[in-house]
Amino acid sequence: MAAPKTVRERLLDVAEAMEKWPTMGQDDMDGWLYGETPQGALGVILRNAVIPAAQREALRAVLPTLTTKNFAEAAEQIRKVAK
Repeated sequence: MAAPKTVRERLLDVAEAMEKWPTMGQDDMDGWLYGETPQGALGVILRNAVIPAAQREALRAVLPTLTTKNFAEAAEQIRKVAK
């Protein structure tokens, strides 16, 4: 059995999902309409990801408020937190 992911690893997973978000089709993810901005997409990603509750709260505590409308820039903001 693989070791559980760390919060840093989860942040990097979230950043990767954020970067890929604009290329996903509308039918690829429930709640697409609520993820038209990086901040909206972040909410959808966190709701739909299989993350233990304690880690989900730790992620929410360290994730920045995404102020950009550019998904690649938002992914970079998340990666900076992971460093």
